[in-house]
Amino acid sequence: MPEKPLEWIAFGSRTSFVRRVYDAAIEAELVPSAAALICAQAAHETNWGKRVMNYNLAGVKANAWWRENRDYTTVATRECVPCKAGEAPSPECPPGQRLEVVEQAHWRAYATLVEGVRGIVSLLGADRYKESKALLLAGDTRFFRQLGADGWYTASPEVYEKSSLDRLSFVNAVVEALRWQRALLAWDASCLPKWGADGDWGAESKGALRAFQQKKGLGESGERDDATAAVLFA
Repeated sequence: MPEKPLEWIAFGSRTSFVRRVYDAAIEAELVPSAAALICAQAAHETNWGKRVMNYNLAGVKANAWWRENRDYTTVATRECVPCKAGEAPSPECPPGQRLEVVEQAHWRAYATLVEGVRGIVSLLGADRYKESKALLLAGDTRFFRQLGADGWYTASPEVYEKSSLDRLSFVNAVVEALRWQRALLAWDASCLPKWGADGDWGAESKGALRAFQQKKGLGESGERDDATAAVLFA
């Protein structure tokens, strides 16, 4: 397959990363709890989307078979090395040194976030990840420890689990905000005029919720309480 140009995917913020990856996971036909796990895993792998190449959410390299049959991109790793006689130094390096390519790594490339999510699920189809995949599809948080035990990541299963669970807490908060925001927009499409359903539960969202509560005779607390949920999600 022809090599694809390197494309760094920008997300802007952690909240935007979660929103986009979660929605892609839902489009990839994962249940909501599994979509949240994929978000947390991808957040661990990419540091909240700060290093995502061509929608490769797990930083998976492209072996020879993949490069013959699927899209991939190449990243050249450069380091400053001492200049040899007659070589000009590079302005990016300390005096007397020049940039040199020390490695060319090939990485799997996807066209969309949905493809990137499906790529992770496909990788988990290998026999060694059988238990991990079953836990993922069930939305079971033991997925992280099992994935570490299966050798997905170089860190210990305990470290992988803790890091991913820490990220899952933030993911779940964003997903819950999105759920309420989208329900409010279904009630009144104009109630979040500035930010829309962005996953950030701020002043605009609280104001829209107060308006809904007032309209439904639920007070005006602006809090996402059980009484309000019973009416909003009915």
